[in-house]
Amino acid sequence: MCHDSKELDKKVGQEKMNLVLYGFKPIPVVSFAKVYSRSALINLSCVTGLLKSRHMKPVITIEYCPKCGWLLRAAYMAQELLTTFTEDLGGVTLRPSETGGSYIIWLNEEKIFDRKDAGHFPEIKFLKQLVRDHVNPEKSLGHSDRP
Repeated sequence: MCHDSKELDKKVGQEKMNLVLYGFKPIPVVSFAKVYSRSALINLSCVTGLLKSRHMKPVITIEYCPKCGWLLRAAYMAQELLTTFTEDLGGVTLRPSETGGSYIIWLNEEKIFDRKDAGHFPEIKFLKQLVRDHVNPEKSLGHSDRP
């Protein structure tokens, strides 16, 4: 732990560089350290470690057509994925599409399902298997693995 202002400023500089290298905006962490640098010193490497581990997990994005009323369907699928893949996903994002009739599921930047290409919505069992195959192939899905 840092005990003087110069040492903390050096530590803040190092952690700021680490955050930038990993694509994070360091402002909240750095400003917190600056405000509390004299009264309550924090261990920035622990904060940075938490940020890295959280954001290294894959993120699912469900892009849906709001004009078609597909928000509820997208929210249901997001809930199912978050419940099933609690330890494997960094999160699920719902994104309204600007394209009518769109229902696309992304894993990070990779499109893994498109309603227009498939001609139908994914069944939740199929979607869980698809996500499992990408994020944790050894994971058992219990009844969702049965034909």
